[in-house]
Amino acid sequence: MIRLDESHRLTVTLGVLCSITVLSWWLGHETGGHSTAIGLAVLAMAFVKVWLILRDFMEVRSAPRWLTLVTGGWLIIVAATSVTLFLN
Repeated sequence: MIRLDESHRLTVTLGVLCSITVLSWWLGHETGGHSTAIGLAVLAMAFVKVWLILRDFMEVRSAPRWLTLVTGGWLIIVAATSVTLFLN
């Protein structure tokens, strides 16, 4: 497995975040965004972005275990609530 130092890891994470942003924009814009599947895909990409930001830019990766669990639980609750509201 490739080990990245801090600055390279953040650079890779930023590249992934930018790629997800472009992909979600493209899905919503080019396809018309009127499909439930596309909406769910864009929501899923948004939550992946939140997870990456929490983990790498807010440094939850190196935080105490309880904080990692609390932020992970929060993300799951918000994601489930968002998907439920989207589908209703």
